Amino acid sequence: MQPIQHILAPTDGSDHSLIATRYALELAKKFEAKVTLLMIVDKKDLDSIKMSTMSDELRHRAQAMVDEGRDHALSHVVDQIKDCGVPFSTAIEQGEPAKEIVSYAKAHAVDWIVMSTHARTGLAHFIIGSVTESVVQHSPCPVLSLPNPHSD
Repeated sequence: MQPIQHILAPTDGSDHSLIATRYALELAKKFEAKVTLLMIVDKKDLDSIKMSTMSDELRHRAQAMVDEGRDHALSHVVDQIKDCGVPFSTAIEQGEPAKEIVSYAKAHAVDWIVMSTHARTGLAHFIIGSVTESVVQHSPCPVLSLPNPHSD
């Protein structure tokens, strides 16, 4: 087994992804690794704003709201973990979440990915798919997937 030096913790700012982030930090302490918190701005959200029939002013406001929400969510996570005693950094990417997570892992020599699942099933899983499932299938490194404790 190769040494674990870099753990990637994708986050969407949700309470469940914060649990996964804390898990990644605990692992990083044990392995003396660094952690990168990665937030993805979903391309579909950006495309919806760009393609809308809103006026330019409303489109700029909508984009500003997306940016503000993303920054707030990431700041919330950082505030929760800033005194963890583990070196960490943050990154923000835009695109399709699963592809961006895998791409980031490949480009930055990530040894492990620790992420949460939303535990969608049935029609929601079929229509939306599973980011975690896609990451597991395409990742260049092991993925630790933490189930949602609030799912059935």
